[in-house]
Amino acid sequence: MNKPNSPDNPESKAGETRAKQDPFDAPDGGGSVPDVERQPDGQNPSGRGFFGLVGDPMAPSPKKEKSKKRGDRHLSAKVSRIAGEPSHPFRVGLADVPLEYWKGLDKEQVTYCYHKLQTYFGTLLEELRAQSNDAVAAYDQCVRRHHQWRLTIIVATALLAIINMTAAGTTLTFTLGSREYSLAAFCTVLAAYYAVMLTLLSNLESYLGYPERKASARETRELYLDAYRTFEAHRLTYILPYSITPQACHNYNILYVQLLAKELELRRKVLQRGTTQRSGGNKQP
Repeated sequence: MNKPNSPDNPESKAGETRAKQDPFDAPDGGGSVPDVERQPDGQNPSGRGFFGLVGDPMAPSPKKEKSKKRGDRHLSAKVSRIAGEPSHPFRVGLADVPLEYWKGLDKEQVTYCYHKLQTYFGTLLEELRAQSNDAVAAYDQCVRRHHQWRLTIIVATALLAIINMTAAGTTLTFTLGSREYSLAAFCTVLAAYYAVMLTLLSNLESYLGYPERKASARETRELYLDAYRTFEAHRLTYILPYSITPQACHNYNILYVQLLAKELELRRKVLQRGTTQRSGGNKQP
């Protein structure tokens, strides 16, 4: 006969098996539920609910969790693009960034973008003003050099005329050593050499092309100054009234793209004009 607590008793073995398999069978016999660790919603990789139990009605569905992850990645891509961190390519063209994109950024990101755009736009705009001032300085330099060369040529031409008149109207002679020379013959030879030097100076003046360089500098100044004033007026009209807002960032982005295109157009135009002058524009009538 088996005893109640004997290891050979089948009922005793079945009771021990149930005690091991039933997680709600407390040692004190009260049947209390063991504590379960609470886990935040959406952070449980096993798909458990708010209380960490499978099948909890508050557990997030797999579709909502994937959608949330995609939204987090999209926001992370925006932030990383603003901060200059490497991320996947932004699929919207720079000139086509909609206003909704800027409205989707928080206040700190909008402030960061506004100051960056302000720095880049202001730097490029200031470069246009500096180019205009450089053109004015180049124009003044060309004017001074042209005046110097013209005065030199005028005086040298007058001296040549005096030498020719002396050679034609004098009969004086002078003695050098033991030989006697005619002053008219000496002036004729001197006038020939002087004419060669005068021709060389005239060709150098024509080669330097100061009149064409003056005209080019004046046109360059007008082009850069006109672009500077236009975009400065755009900034006063479309940026400053909106302060640091998504609308200001949107307008700044558009104006900056237009300013880049305008600056490239001006550089190509000035370069083309300089190439034309070097190829055959330095001939003075």
